Amino acid sequence: MRRTTMIILAVTISVGALSGCSRTSSETSAPSGAGTSTTAAASGASTAEYCEAVEELGDLAAASTSAELIAKARRIAEVAPADIRADWVAFADASEAGLDLSEIDFSNPDTAIEELQGKTVEAQQNATKLTNASTNIGKHITRTCK
Repeated sequence: MRRTTMIILAVTISVGALSGCSRTSSETSAPSGAGTSTTAAASGASTAEYCEAVEELGDLAAASTSAELIAKARRIAEVAPADIRADWVAFADASEAGLDLSEIDFSNPDTAIEELQGKTVEAQQNATKLTNASTNIGKHITRTCK
């Protein structure tokens, strides 16, 4: 149980670090609960494989870059049960969108402010997606990976 708590904490910290994100709505994932046609069982994934992948995320989270965490979240989405897969995809997509802010050129403050203002609404939407996905993921991990 303590290990599960640490993994949930790692996901939550990732949300905090990446939650000021933005990306166009066409680039974000389907809303939570929207599954893909491939189930974990059909793809050969098992609950044990899913929980192992989640545990590896906890091991990785402490000293990793955002890109590594996003890649790991995408790997977990591949083996996740159908009922949580969309949340892992949303988590990875919204986290990845947060990296867009690091590409803003702050050498010209006027342009940077304009660009930041343009991304505000999308950033808020992605922050909401990230928060919702991480909440659902945390609950699922607690129920599934004991």
